[in-house]
Amino acid sequence: MMKRGFGLAIVAALLVLSLPLSAVVAHNGNGNGHGRQERITICHKPNSAHPVTITIAKAAWKAHKAHGDTEGPCQTPRNPKPTQGVCTFDATTSSYYTGSSSAGTLYATGPIHFSWTAATGVVAVPGGYWNELVGSTTYFNNVTAGTVSGTGAVSLSFSRTVPNSYSFTFSGQLTANTLSGTMDGNFFTATGTVNCTGTTASVCTFDAATSAYYGGSSNTAPLYATGPIHFSWTVATGVVAVPGGYWNETAPPPPAASTTYFNNITAGTMSGTGTVNLSFVRTVPDSNSFAFAGQLTGNTLTGMMAGNYFTATGTVSCTGTTATNTQHRDDNEDDD
Repeated sequence: MMKRGFGLAIVAALLVLSLPLSAVVAHNGNGNGHGRQERITICHKPNSAHPVTITIAKAAWKAHKAHGDTEGPCQTPRNPKPTQGVCTFDATTSSYYTGSSSAGTLYATGPIHFSWTAATGVVAVPGGYWNELVGSTTYFNNVTAGTVSGTGAVSLSFSRTVPNSYSFTFSGQLTANTLSGTMDGNFFTATGTVNCTGTTASVCTFDAATSAYYGGSSNTAPLYATGPIHFSWTVATGVVAVPGGYWNETAPPPPAASTTYFNNITAGTMSGTGTVNLSFVRTVPDSNSFAFAGQLTGNTLTGMMAGNYFTATGTVSCTGTTATNTQHRDDNEDDD
């Protein structure tokens, strides 16, 4: 009987050796009698505002599903890119003179059209044109490059192919709805419309270290006060930022014994062509409210402050925001 038992033991051992290795170790995954469990990826929603992607044991899926989790990674929505604000100048006709002013001879007319991105000031190409009518001949001049600043300074490059070839430039200012300046060395002006569409997050700031405020309607009146001025506005809307803008008015001007009046901006607008309207309120050293209305041309602000002539030359700087796509993924978060 002992020999028979010994023989059976040998046969059993041989059968084990003949099995696939996977079958032998199937229940020895972690040394505690339990193999590694199958895992799945789910979108875990501890609250609706902050879903996260995690990996769990498949056996735990039923409990997760019961409280609203979904199978597969979370699909985090991407932030939309801001729309670029675009402005367009259109004039059905224009006046082009043979000389440096409108006192010269009218040489040509014709419609002009161009568009630009408010945030960058870059003029769209192709699409802009000036169809220059000289007598009965039309010269088709297309815009090949250009910029429009937040204060209305315009630079354009033109190229003509019909009825001949020619290249030239325009440099001038767009104030309200009127474009004026020098086209190919001669005076040019056109009055039309400015239309803007879209939105942009670009913000521009005007800063001047000092200013000149006169006791009358022009700079021929006595200088009454000086002082720094600062304000910012959103290009797309033209709304001036509040709080933050100010004019620190020092009167009389140094070196005389002076008092500084702290005038804070309470409201304001800036058009795409540089028309400025500001409301001020003073609390130190006394109380007073007044307004400014004028024009920002290049880096120079001029107009009427509380009924008197005001001017300041400084800097205009613009900044924007970059659209970012954010996606939160956390594949290593612990299971529930």
